[in-house]
Amino acid sequence: MNSTLTNNTDRAAELAHVQTHAKNLRRHVLRMAEIVGQGYVGQGLGIADLLAVLYFREMRYEAKSRVAARDRFVLSIGHYSIGLYAALAEAGVIPWGNSIPTARTVRASRCPAVKSRRVSK
Repeated sequence: MNSTLTNNTDRAAELAHVQTHAKNLRRHVLRMAEIVGQGYVGQGLGIADLLAVLYFREMRYEAKSRVAARDRFVLSIGHYSIGLYAALAEAGVIPWGNSIPTARTVRASRCPAVKSRRVSK
């Protein structure tokens, strides 16, 4: 098989992999915002592609390990944190399980979190 064709096939598969994660991140952002009743949804949806590329292609880390020799990502704009929490959940760094990450579960994971409020119906 031609190496160029192989490379193109590999790139297409890699792109599809990252796109799937980006789509999942967007779903997570929408679910978290719905549960909490607030959030900067537009920012979370907008940064999903970047976070998918970073967490599922570029960065080197182990989800369950605190090894010193790993890549780190610093997000300095707090309004994008809902997207970051979605990426951390998708990557297995913070718990997801049967519940969706909220400020409470993120705090329990020792991650800084935005304040949440109760929504009365």
